[in-house]
Amino acid sequence: MLFNIEITMFEQINTAVAEIPIPMPFMILDVVARVGQVPSNKINVGFSLIIPFVTIPSLLIILHLLRLQTVLKHLEQNGKYHLRKW
Repeated sequence: MLFNIEITMFEQINTAVAEIPIPMPFMILDVVARVGQVPSNKINVGFSLIIPFVTIPSLLIILHLLRLQTVLKHLEQNGKYHLRKW
């Protein structure tokens, strides 16, 4: 008997009221480019795609200059290189 009571008891369900639909326009407007405006066919290249092409070469140049500086200091200390100061 207790089992039948549990089956017939329903859980209270609350449903939300739906939003009012967006009204349809009375007329459809065609958007046309003005004279002199040309549509762009090129792909918009993101900022993150350009950064590696700028930072990696500049980083390599800096590392090369630092390496060159340490080599020249080492040669100058051993007397094999003399830095001319103008």
